[in-house]
Amino acid sequence: MFAFAPDIAARRPKTQHQATQPRALRQTAKRPLAFKKRGRILKIILFGSYAKGGWVDEPFTMKGYRSDFDLLIIVNNRKLCEFAEYWHKAADRLILDKSIETPVSFIVHSRREVNTYLKEGQYFFSDIRTG
Repeated sequence: MFAFAPDIAARRPKTQHQATQPRALRQTAKRPLAFKKRGRILKIILFGSYAKGGWVDEPFTMKGYRSDFDLLIIVNNRKLCEFAEYWHKAADRLILDKSIETPVSFIVHSRREVNTYLKEGQYFFSDIRTG
């Protein structure tokens, strides 16, 4: 008759790091992934010359100027406003994608920031609101 050995993982003692690391600290290490999963774009607002109807599209004149799409992206958490961390790839894609003829630029703010700026009466945000 054969006796089966118990699962090797069940017999393996915890490493010194696992044994001394508090549970809360181990959970904190997992939070960045959970944080990113909960991140949401709440609203994308067109502002600037295209929103007001005064854009310029003269790429073939001597000036060669073309207005860009200005976008305000509102997210659910201030941490998501870190451009270098979360948005640089999107900006690069918008620049490099040859099918997008009109340039696109964007800024990112949290809902709380936008509401605070509106409450304070900051001109930029108030102007976007009145559009």
